[in-house]
Amino acid sequence: MYGGGLDTPIINGGLVRPTLALRLSYARLTGIDVFKQKVYGGELFLSKGFGPVTPYIAAGKMRTDSIGTISPTLTLKDKSTINRYTVGARLSLFLPKIIVEVTQAEVRSYAAKVSIGF
Repeated sequence: MYGGGLDTPIINGGLVRPTLALRLSYARLTGIDVFKQKVYGGELFLSKGFGPVTPYIAAGKMRTDSIGTISPTLTLKDKSTINRYTVGARLSLFLPKIIVEVTQAEVRSYAAKVSIGF
């Protein structure tokens, strides 16, 4: 699987003003002869930092194109568009960054992430 994403600010936040950003993403599943899948989408993120804590919300759409070959004469295809909603917060400490978020799409998912960096 490979993919990528691009985050670009539409409105840069400030002391009082929140940040509005656009995220575009793409992923593709490879290496399986009988199944191919592409996933791509876009989301708008709204966030506002308060010291080391940055809460955010996001809304967008995700598109999936899949094709599976069961036999030489039977192929299944699926194209679907899913709405995605995310609520989360990022805690920026000196070195670690901690992110906790909930995403609602077809199913609800919960994530906690830790990264190290300046």
